[in-house]
Amino acid sequence: MEIENSENLDPQEELKRMHALYATFSQNAIGQQVLEDLKKRFHYHSTTVRTDVLDVNELAYAEGQRSVVLFLIQMGEIGKQADK
Repeated sequence: MEIENSENLDPQEELKRMHALYATFSQNAIGQQVLEDLKKRFHYHSTTVRTDVLDVNELAYAEGQRSVVLFLIQMGEIGKQADK
């Protein structure tokens, strides 16, 4: 997929273009490996709360990391659905 200059696109077209880019990322082998690594590192498959101590700052930080992984996955899924 060629990366276009997005300065002249309307917001809807820019969003569609970004969805397509995220879908490409989530579907190619390198993107899948990167995403799997991010899932392991940033609490996708595990809780962000340690059971011994609850530190609200640490929790907020961990949830922020997790939200980025969830965003990447969501954008890729939206892009895949738009391709259909």
